Amino acid sequence: MLKAVLFDVGGVLIRLDESKYYEYLSKISGVEINKIMNTLDILEKKIYVGEISIKEFTKAVSKRLGIMKKEVKWLEFLEENVSINREVVDFALQLHKKYKVGVITNADRARYLYVKKHFGKELGFDKFDHVFVSCYLGMAKPSKRLFEYVIKKMRIIPRETAFIDDRIENIEGAKAVGINGILFNKPNDNVEYLKKQIEKIEKIT
Repeated sequence: MLKAVLFDVGGVLIRLDESKYYEYLSKISGVEINKIMNTLDILEKKIYVGEISIKEFTKAVSKRLGIMKKEVKWLEFLEENVSINREVVDFALQLHKKYKVGVITNADRARYLYVKKHFGKELGFDKFDHVFVSCYLGMAKPSKRLFEYVIKKMRIIPRETAFIDDRIENIEGAKAVGINGILFNKPNDNVEYLKKQIEKIEKIT
């Protein structure tokens, strides 16, 4: 029996197309997008677990891409492009009437505090059972250790839990500890799709 549902934030509860950020950096630096993504992947892993600050992140991106620090615009990009996926948020709040609902997000402190300040109430952060933020925990998705921590903290059983995320590696991380995964990253993915996936999981749990 399904008893808990976990939601990612970026790409699920909120809309934020990071590919546009990579395109922006590529345009101003002249560096290929693939190299941009590889560079940022390394640095994002560090900033998401609090190993480096946004100041250190900005300095590193600036140096590696050969651009001015003011052109990095890590936080500014979020501010200018983020929007709430209202349909999915309402669905999550509806599910909370029946299940435990938690949020797991990979985020640095600056971006998370911005989202919490400007969209926290609309996102329902105060209504969900738990909100897990990587930078405060020192571990990030798809870490097995993070999912095990969530399981323990929420007192949930993996096979009775569903996790919704837009990245396949995070879904695989959840599956590694026995949590049912729902990949949510196609243009036509919507609440109806999520409802069908939840129903499928309910039948096998």
